[in-house]
Amino acid sequence: YTASFNASGDSYDTHKNKGMDCPHPGYQFLKKKWMESLSMIDTDPNHNHSFSFHPFTMVRDPYDRLVSFFYYMQSIYPHWTSTAALDAMVVEDDFIGWLQKMIEQKFETKIVTLPFMYKAVDANIDTAVKLISGNDPEIFILTSDCVEVSLRLLADKKAQFFDAERVDRFLQSSSSNANKREDKPAKKFNHTLAKSIHKEYFHDDWKLYNASLFQMKNVLIGSNLNASDADYKECMRKIDDKLAYMKG
Repeated sequence: YTASFNASGDSYDTHKNKGMDCPHPGYQFLKKKWMESLSMIDTDPNHNHSFSFHPFTMVRDPYDRLVSFFYYMQSIYPHWTSTAALDAMVVEDDFIGWLQKMIEQKFETKIVTLPFMYKAVDANIDTAVKLISGNDPEIFILTSDCVEVSLRLLADKKAQFFDAERVDRFLQSSSSNANKREDKPAKKFNHTLAKSIHKEYFHDDWKLYNASLFQMKNVLIGSNLNASDADYKECMRKIDDKLAYMKG
């Protein structure tokens, strides 16, 4: 059975609907649609049926996420726009101005998925952290800091859905970008200033990110993945470095 989780209900032409957000439903919406979909399934009354919801998601460094989104907006403008004031900053290639204008506008962007990452999990940050934490979290959390290890962890912990050998073949194939990321030159703005502004006004996103890395580290330690593997060690180093940064 395939459930439809399209948040908009209808497809639309972004060229005709500038400023609209493409469907990126949050967790609570997905969960609601999942529950509703169960009533639509025809089952044989002579047999027992059970259905399970296995949500997982991958978080990203909150600052990197917003920088990336800024340049994505720049690359597709004017086919997908925000407010006039924010659009002006995008056109002028002024990330810090864009960030400050967003704060000035009380984060009104006309884009559902911006600016807070944690709201994709839950509108309440404490609930969001609770959903991804603990020995049996409702949402299995991963991080884009370690794409390859995250995929292997899915195969280890969700073996009923992800086959380890197929994941391995995918990561070694030309279809995967996991091992092809190149370091790009830093954009020409003051990252230290921009990040300090971001940490002050997006503290809830940093709280979710911190909890996510802490959770993934614990899951990784308790997994069957080879701790002596180079990718495993590099992932742990990245997680520890990020946790130390946020603690500092």
